[in-house]
Amino acid sequence: MTSLTKGPKTVRGMVIAAIANAAHRTGETIGAAQPCEHLPAWPTGPMRTPPEVEDAARQAERLRVHIARQECQCRRGLRTHIIDEAARAWLNLVSLGKTHTGVNETPGPLRKHTARRFGQQARAISEDAAWMVGARQQTSDRVHRRTA
Repeated sequence: MTSLTKGPKTVRGMVIAAIANAAHRTGETIGAAQPCEHLPAWPTGPMRTPPEVEDAARQAERLRVHIARQECQCRRGLRTHIIDEAARAWLNLVSLGKTHTGVNETPGPLRKHTARRFGQQARAISEDAAWMVGARQQTSDRVHRRTA
């Protein structure tokens, strides 16, 4: 698999910035799903270089493995599925970023296709996070109105 270190610096920088932003948005989604304390932490460190992105991807993989192995029974069902799906979508974005930076040096339709897929995935993560965080806020507002 190609690495994020290939390709022009500007493209690589834009890809890493988009991945870092998506990681933040994914963290918001996971937080809105209220994970248990046993779940490995979502990566929150800086992502400015390819090795930092790779470290975050390994951390996200650990989270998905923990869910797949059902290492704790605190939360099962829809919340766990949402957390796993959010992590999977972010890891897919990382993979698309690697592919795009690898093919960016070659002209042709593949470069445009990978850029389009990468952009679509990044927007989908952002939209999902906005929906999850918004839905969580609306639920919280309703609860506070009832108890007031």
